[in-house]
Amino acid sequence: MSARRLAFRALVMLAPPLLVVLALVPMLQRQRDAEIAAWQEQERAATDAARAPFERVFAHGSRVEQLRHCREAILAQFGWTPHTVALAWAPDRIDAYLQLTAWRWGLRRYSCSADGLAAARTEHPLASRLPQEAVDPQPDMPEPWLRMQQLVSQTADAAVIEWLAQPDGGPPIERWMRRVADGWRFEVQPPDAPAFPSLSTTAMFAQAERDPDWPGPLTTHAQRRWSSSVPEAFAYLEQQLPPDAQARIAYLRFDDDEIEVEITQPVDGLDAPYGDINFDAWGAATTWMYGRPEPGFGCAVGRPLAQVRAQFEQRCAELECRPQSHFSIAAWSCSQHSSGAWTLHFQAR
Repeated sequence: MSARRLAFRALVMLAPPLLVVLALVPMLQRQRDAEIAAWQEQERAATDAARAPFERVFAHGSRVEQLRHCREAILAQFGWTPHTVALAWAPDRIDAYLQLTAWRWGLRRYSCSADGLAAARTEHPLASRLPQEAVDPQPDMPEPWLRMQQLVSQTADAAVIEWLAQPDGGPPIERWMRRVADGWRFEVQPPDAPAFPSLSTTAMFAQAERDPDWPGPLTTHAQRRWSSSVPEAFAYLEQQLPPDAQARIAYLRFDDDEIEVEITQPVDGLDAPYGDINFDAWGAATTWMYGRPEPGFGCAVGRPLAQVRAQFEQRCAELECRPQSHFSIAAWSCSQHSSGAWTLHFQAR
């Protein structure tokens, strides 16, 4: 039998399976596209449902109703009641500043508007006046949210109302901003209160920046996605961790919105065999040397941060990581190797 005839027979035999495959590929692609579209629609529906209560209260609610709704939404983010340091009311939003960490890490700001909640980390409005040690607030100081309800109920003509607790224990500062023909007018109580940047993120301030009397915005910190920027995460740890902590890393994990670090003794300030240090998406330390008796997934003996980083770079070279690689898992521990090893799983290369 000639080679041509054999080839023809082979083609005839392979034709049906090939036709089936050619027919299945578009069908499978359409099915996948439909699943993605359904998932996207579910995400949109969930986002719209979560935003709807905010849209209603800012469209139809009173000022007090807006404050109550935002307070409940913000406090629902936590399992405890964090300390509210400052509040700002404007017709289109309410900004709340919470102290979740030590003074040096600034404040967490939640902006509540018709779009829902948006979080950021800022410097303290009175950063230059922060005491070395925390000062208890005055015993007769009003509850911030209740005081703001009083202020918005008593003031009809203010475009922005702000309330700020002084970190040195002084009386709270209240500031009213009013629109006038030639710009803005500010009223502050007590009159001798120290100056501080604007607490409100209202859209009205897009024009106020040209006003010479406008106090200007607060300094904010960029939000990171640590699992997509591991080199930046390492550089941040090198800046923030004390040298003795950098020398004794027992565990390290990079998540989207958190860095988890475990260290071992001896480290100044650590009063347990092991300790946790965690940083949030803005780089604030939410846990600082929280003691634990055992290492968990960590190594019994700490390793230098430089060595842990070198192991990451070596493992990344083996897996052909890219600068934009996003990891679903990026953790270093001794669970698989006594000298420590990286577990890296890509979510996107």
